[in-house]
Amino acid sequence: MFAKKVFSSFVLSVVILLSACSENVSFELAPSKVASLKMSATKKDGVTTTKFMFRESDLKLLNAALNNGCSVEAVIRNLGAKKSSESGSSKEKFSFGFLTEMGEKLDSPTVTGKFSDADSDTVCVSVVTKKLPAGLFVEGSGKFFLDDLHVVPSKVGFDFSSDIPVFAFSSKGGTISKKEIFSSAVDFSDVRFTPDMKFKVKFSPSADSSGRTATVLSVNKEKFYVRKPADSSSAEFSVLAVKNPSGILSLSENKNQISSLILSSSGKSSRPKTIKSGGKTFVMTPIVTDPGLVMWWPKKNWRGDDYEIFSWDRFKGVLIFDVANYDVQDDFFKRIAFFVEKAGYRGQLYSDAFLSDKHGYNAHDYRAESLAEFYEEVRRRNFPLNEKEKLLKLILIENGIIVENGDGSISGGKGAVISISQESQMYLRTQFIAHEGWHGIFFLDADFRNEVYKLFDELDYGTKLYLIRYFQVTPSLNYDVNDEYLLRNEFMAYMLQKPVSEVSKYFVEMASRQHSQEMAKKEADYIISNQARYFVEASGKLDEYVNKRWNLDAGRVWLIN
Repeated sequence: MFAKKVFSSFVLSVVILLSACSENVSFELAPSKVASLKMSATKKDGVTTTKFMFRESDLKLLNAALNNGCSVEAVIRNLGAKKSSESGSSKEKFSFGFLTEMGEKLDSPTVTGKFSDADSDTVCVSVVTKKLPAGLFVEGSGKFFLDDLHVVPSKVGFDFSSDIPVFAFSSKGGTISKKEIFSSAVDFSDVRFTPDMKFKVKFSPSADSSGRTATVLSVNKEKFYVRKPADSSSAEFSVLAVKNPSGILSLSENKNQISSLILSSSGKSSRPKTIKSGGKTFVMTPIVTDPGLVMWWPKKNWRGDDYEIFSWDRFKGVLIFDVANYDVQDDFFKRIAFFVEKAGYRGQLYSDAFLSDKHGYNAHDYRAESLAEFYEEVRRRNFPLNEKEKLLKLILIENGIIVENGDGSISGGKGAVISISQESQMYLRTQFIAHEGWHGIFFLDADFRNEVYKLFDELDYGTKLYLIRYFQVTPSLNYDVNDEYLLRNEFMAYMLQKPVSEVSKYFVEMASRQHSQEMAKKEADYIISNQARYFVEASGKLDEYVNKRWNLDAGRVWLIN
């Protein structure tokens, strides 16, 4: 439907659409049924105020939409721009806001500005309104065209990536100015946050394509480092990753890389799938995110008491478990660790009593095939599992990592699981999420595996010999080095778990430790004598490869942290 009316200084062509906020409904703005509140335009001292009232039927739809957390969005064009000879002329100035039932202006929210401050003759203005407006107004001394009025899921921020710049304000309103946004901040203090909200960032064409230069966003002094993905011009992260999102967001370092920053709601309430056991609720649906955010994710935003599940946004199928402590992690993964990787134990299922005094790992990684083999052996032997292992099986089936067949047997699906613990100190969480993250990519990407195999086969003999002995004699590891896949997978992760600049120091220190000197002295001394030269070379080659493929680096599997 379409409505059009011409005034001496204002052209109106408006359709209001409700999309994600409620049902797919469109209706035209029209004069109110109250005769005295029809669409009108008044002029005083050269300033024209145009008012447009909603119908009663429109108000019902608006009310439903706004209750779900939505913004009113309008596109305004300056028809007098070409005739104005002065930049910043009063002909460019305008105000946009809402009306009461009596046709009076609401004090807030109101948006004011000049087209010259937006570097465009057309702007899109989006405003969150907490109160149900009876109508809207546009006021100014120039000639304006108002069209494409929508009700959209609530959003705040800016988008300068297209021909029409978008200025999205909270219920406080604001001023249209590119300079002000980049020089100061975006105000989120008046936003009604919902769990489905996300910060969406678009990068300018000139942004660093290597991913090594981050734009720094500060939300109430909490800093987020955001890098450009290799395969996209945008990135996003959940509001749940922010400790206190209600406040001021400012752009500091490398802000010229950003062309858009919008906090928006999907307009849909999505509840995670859960199961109940022993009076507790356990979540099975992961939060899709960047692994760099997992390290610092506020525990108060966890959906469970002793663990949270995430899914890697860029590598589909990799689940990331963050658990409350090592005991919880052992309950999930310790028996699996011995079944899958520990020399002398592989392929066997051991009782809780047998494993009670043995060390698993402080972080874990397992591919779909290995997890399926474990649960199939459990089924075949009718082996008793603990509650966390039973829960893990359900989570893996729910997310397609293992498959339960019609006859009850278990086979491999697609994906992998990695895990870290809150009990680890932050420097270790950082190293572990990198180490385990590289394993996740190794499980999924055949070309990456081929590159790793090639570099391992080319590795200096003495260096390779030390690595094998290190894996054997380090009590906390005890990898089965006869497994060629496992050996190369761990070689890769140790080459990429730290920045290349730290590799020499790390391996020289490992070679100098007591267990290395007592049980592999000849091999360890070789590493010390050449300062781990060949490890550094291998790390450098892999670093170059992963940066070219994914804009990642040795020591960094994340784009946002």
